[in-house]
Amino acid sequence: MPYKVDLSPDRKLNCWWLTGHIVTSDIVSSMAEMAAHPEFLPDRNTIVFIDGQADLSAFDLSEFRNALAQVKTQNQSIRGGVNIRCAILSGSIADQGILGLWEALSSVGETTGVEFRIFMNEKTAMNWLLD
Repeated sequence: MPYKVDLSPDRKLNCWWLTGHIVTSDIVSSMAEMAAHPEFLPDRNTIVFIDGQADLSAFDLSEFRNALAQVKTQNQSIRGGVNIRCAILSGSIADQGILGLWEALSSVGETTGVEFRIFMNEKTAMNWLLD
């Protein structure tokens, strides 16, 4: 499974963890399944973590952009809108794969309104996400 469901202790966030091999079809199906998950809260901010160790060779940015836009649109129509933020976790900020992904995701953020940041560790990312 390319994701796991996780909710922050204070229930302010929906969290998706995309780990391991991220392939094109998994991104869309994971987001659809997550939105249908009984613990998913449409009126809460939605967070997508992308594991820096993930294999991004089959990562399709246009499909990822469409999936994010679809989830955001569904949430807005249901509960008046939520924010989506993406935190990319990287063991090394100099990781070429992560930097390449970061550059590519800039265009996704511009077209979907989703905010992306790169972090060295989960704690720093969570502080930003909860801010």
